[in-house]
Amino acid sequence: MNKLDSNIFESENNAERLENLLSEFDNAELANRQRDRYNNTEDKNAILEDIAEIVAERKQIVNETFIPIESAENGLFAEHTKRQGQILKVVAESVKQAKEESLGFGNVAKVAKIKKYPKYCYKVITNPTDYKEENNVKIEMELLALSRNINKSKVKIPRPIYCLANRETHMYVMETMDAAPLVSLFLEENKKALEKFEIEKFFNELQKCLDELHAKGIHHRDIHLGNVMVDFKTGRPCLIDFGKSIKVDNDSENPYEKEIEKGDEKGIKTWLVDNIEIKKIKEIIKKESERTLC
Repeated sequence: MNKLDSNIFESENNAERLENLLSEFDNAELANRQRDRYNNTEDKNAILEDIAEIVAERKQIVNETFIPIESAENGLFAEHTKRQGQILKVVAESVKQAKEESLGFGNVAKVAKIKKYPKYCYKVITNPTDYKEENNVKIEMELLALSRNINKSKVKIPRPIYCLANRETHMYVMETMDAAPLVSLFLEENKKALEKFEIEKFFNELQKCLDELHAKGIHHRDIHLGNVMVDFKTGRPCLIDFGKSIKVDNDSENPYEKEIEKGDEKGIKTWLVDNIEIKKIKEIIKKESERTLC
């Protein structure tokens, strides 16, 4: 077989493998996104491996935790069936009652993981009042997925998997980050991450990621020491919690300010500005690093 014949044969095998993998997705929209990734890259083998990993993860969590899935209303993610809803409701109550290992909490939600499934974590809404002011779980999942597709830098963003949204419970399942938040980077338990951490490289990569997201209209709006993490294996940035994020399509729109009206009162609601907050936390980490090394 000459080189040309070999290339054609490999191409046909790749195309066949791609379609086999895409047949595993539960809706056409998600499959088409992966097909576009494959068609728009030269390194098709790498994309095939990534798609295979996504399929394997989705199969694993379905096999371990849920019965077969249905398509979501928005056509992007797997929606729960009645049975899955019952299972996730039990998980949600367990997280609310602090029976599971906590990964963090805020004004709106708790994030925890279950010992049996350490690769996945569960974000459960615990403050319905403040939650109304933020993204619902479906929108947050969409923004996570969009950001992962846009992000070409070395920054890790959690992969969203499933969500549950009904009158009683709002929550979603996502990939667990094997990382330490900057807020606790200098603790002994996170020594492994600190050893890999290079401050200039880290913040340059993080800024590049934000620039890419901003160019497509996505703004995080909640950058702080708890939402930026350091990967234990690589020392690279991880960016989490898109609950306050927004996608704007109009360049003239200010994503960090919004006029609001409550009764007869008018005002301006503001959010944290990504680029300003990055500079602030970089200075905090620099000072803490210098203090620790002294």
